[in-house]
Amino acid sequence: MSKKNVNVLDRINAILDKEQRPFIAITKLLEKLGVEARKELGINKNNSASKIVQTIKDFSDDEFMFLKKGRSNYILKPCMPEDLILNELSYTEGKSVKVVARRMPFLKADFIKILNELINKGQVKIHFSDTFEPKIYLASPVEAKNYTVEEFRKAFDANDKGRIFVRICDIRNTLNWPREVFDNMLKYLRDKRIITLHDLEMVGMTAKNIEDSFIDENNFRMGTVTWNVR
Repeated sequence: MSKKNVNVLDRINAILDKEQRPFIAITKLLEKLGVEARKELGINKNNSASKIVQTIKDFSDDEFMFLKKGRSNYILKPCMPEDLILNELSYTEGKSVKVVARRMPFLKADFIKILNELINKGQVKIHFSDTFEPKIYLASPVEAKNYTVEEFRKAFDANDKGRIFVRICDIRNTLNWPREVFDNMLKYLRDKRIITLHDLEMVGMTAKNIEDSFIDENNFRMGTVTWNVR
C-alpha cells in the first residue's frame, strides 16, 4: 500500500500549476517543496535523483510522469509528449527548432520523432528564416483538420477503383491539403513502408497532373502509389 499523502501531492500539483511549462526539474521541485514537505517524503537535497523519483512515485501512486534528459530528471502531470511541444508553441509564433528542443524534457532523438509526427499530421508547420534557420509554428485549427493517415487512406480507396496503382495527383486533388502537408504525409507513409511510390508515366497526363505528382529527395518525379498493407 502506498504512503499517499494528500497535502504533499497538493503541494506538488500547485507547484506544477504555477510553472509556465507543465513540468519542472526534480532539483527545482525540491527547492520549492520546502523543508517540511521533504521531511514528509523522507528525502533531502543530497539524495540521488533516482531515489527522489522513486520516492515520489511510491508516494503518489503514479499520479505523475517522470522523464529523463541527460543528467536531468523532470516531473510532470500525465500527458502525451506531443502535447508538451504544442503547449510550448502556443506561447509565441515562429520558434527556432533548436530552442524548442532545448526546452523540452526529452532527448533529441525523441523530440525529432515527435516533431516529425506533428508535422506529418499538419498540427505543426515548419518554415525557414532568411538565415536558413528552421522555425516551427502551430498550425491554425483550419490547417490542422483531419491531416491523418486514415483520411489519406480514404482518399486512396476513393481513387483505387480496382486499379491498385493510384495516381498521386488524384489523391492530392481529393484531399486538397496544403502541398507541404500532403508531401510530408507521402514521405511518412513511404518511410514507414506503408505505401510504395512509383515513377511517373507521362502518357495520358496533363500538365496539371504532372504538377500535382510528387518530387522526392533525389529529384525523381513519382506518379503513382500502391498500398503495401491491405
